[in-house]
Amino acid sequence: MRFDKEIELVRDGKEEFDPITGEYIIADGVSLQVWANVSDTGEQTQAALYGNLKTGAFTVRVQERPHDFEYMMIDGEKYGVDRVKKFRRDTVFFVSERHG
Repeated sequence: MRFDKEIELVRDGKEEFDPITGEYIIADGVSLQVWANVSDTGEQTQAALYGNLKTGAFTVRVQERPHDFEYMMIDGEKYGVDRVKKFRRDTVFFVSERHG
């Protein structure tokens, strides 16, 4: 299996209240770039996960055990994680396209 696509795992900055200034400040977000194996999610897997077929659904395999993140960017598009499977040597994410 080739881990040939670079993806970005993103956690946006949180909005925090500054009592000194009385304003809300957005903290810096965090992004982590990792190499992944990205493939289309098969029809049977989509039927089991979503109950129907979705366009823009991928299976993403990474060799790391990434920490908390909100979404991932693949080729400049935003994808949300629908399900995670953790194995001994890698982690598998089932993702679908998110708008916004």
